[in-house]
Amino acid sequence: MGLRHLGSIGLALLLAGTTACGASTTATRKQPAFYDAPPQTPIALVTVDVPPWVMDRAPSDFANMHGLIRAALEASLQGTSFRLVDRTDLEYRMVIGPKAPDSKRIWVFETEEPPALPADQLYIAEEPRGLPVGVKEPLVLGVQVTSWRLRRERFGDAKKSVDKDVALVDLVYSLWTTKGDEVETVRVRTKLVAGDPVTRGITLLPNRNHWMSFSDQPSWRFQTSERAREALFKQAIQSSAAAFAFPFRGHDVGMRAIWDDSNEAVKPGIALADAKDFEGAMASWQAVVDADPNNAAALFNIGQVLEVQARDQEAAEVYERALALAPKNSQYRLYLGRAKERAGLRRVLVP
Repeated sequence: MGLRHLGSIGLALLLAGTTACGASTTATRKQPAFYDAPPQTPIALVTVDVPPWVMDRAPSDFANMHGLIRAALEASLQGTSFRLVDRTDLEYRMVIGPKAPDSKRIWVFETEEPPALPADQLYIAEEPRGLPVGVKEPLVLGVQVTSWRLRRERFGDAKKSVDKDVALVDLVYSLWTTKGDEVETVRVRTKLVAGDPVTRGITLLPNRNHWMSFSDQPSWRFQTSERAREALFKQAIQSSAAAFAFPFRGHDVGMRAIWDDSNEAVKPGIALADAKDFEGAMASWQAVVDADPNNAAALFNIGQVLEVQARDQEAAEVYERALALAPKNSQYRLYLGRAKERAGLRRVLVP
C-alpha cells in the first residue's frame, strides 16, 4: 500500500521494499512550485561572466552569450511568480568559482586559466556584497559560463556511423537574496545531440532532491530535431535555463495511490476514490475515524489523498497519527518520511 510516483521514483520505492497490496487509483498531483514568492517578484540578473579563455573557444556565430542567456531565463520564468530584470549594465561581478577540495572556499589558481577540472566539479559563490544602488530587487542572480561549444561528433560503430551536431553548454547559476541568504548555486551541464531526448544530456551539480528533478516530467521527453546548428545551440541554452528554473514553477505529477484496505470500514471510501471522487473518499474515511479514532488504515488513506492534493504537511501530520497506532508498520513510516521531506523542500523566497 502507499502512493507511488509513476516513473523512476516509483521504481525506486519498489526496489526499496514497497509492497503493493489492495485497490489502487491513478491520479494527477498538481505539484506547487518549490520556490515561491508574491506574483511578479523581480530577480535581478547582475552578472553573466564569460572568462576570456571560455570566449576564445566559443563558437564564432554566438558572440552574444549574454543576450541568449537572458532570453532563455526570461522564457523559463514565464508563468511563475518571478520575472527577470537585467541589471548587468551596472557592471557588478558576482564571484563564482570551483569549490576547493576539502574546503568551503573558491579554488584559487596561480594561472589565469584554471587547469582541467573533474567533470563533476562543484562550483560555489561568494555572498554578493556591495551591490550597486540601482539593484532594488529582493533577489539577485549571477551566471558564469564555464564552457560552450558547438561541434560535430561521430556516433555508431565501424559498420554504421553517422555524424551529428552536438551543442555543449556548461553554466553555473547562483541565486541569492539581497539580505545575503543563498538560495542555490547549481552547475547545469548540457550536452544536446541532434535527435536525442533533451533530458539525456542535462546534468545538475550538485544534483537536486529527486522530487525537484525535471527529468521525470513528460514535458521534457521531447526529442531534439535534426535542426540547424544555430537552433540546436540556442536550445541547449534554453534547456539549461529551464533546468535551473524548474523549482520555480508548478507541474503535474502522475501518481498511483494503493489504498490500505485491511478492514471493511475503509472500503466504501476506496470505491469513491476509484471513481476519482477524492473529496468523497476523504469524507468517508473521516467519518470512519470519527467513529473509530484507532482506525489506522482510514488515517493512512486520508494521508494519501492529502498527498494527491499536494498538501504534504497535512499528510505528514495524518501519517504520524496512523504510525502512532501501528508503530511497526514500515509502510506508514516510509510515507511519513516522504511527506516530511517534500514539505521541507518548499520555500517562500520573498514573503
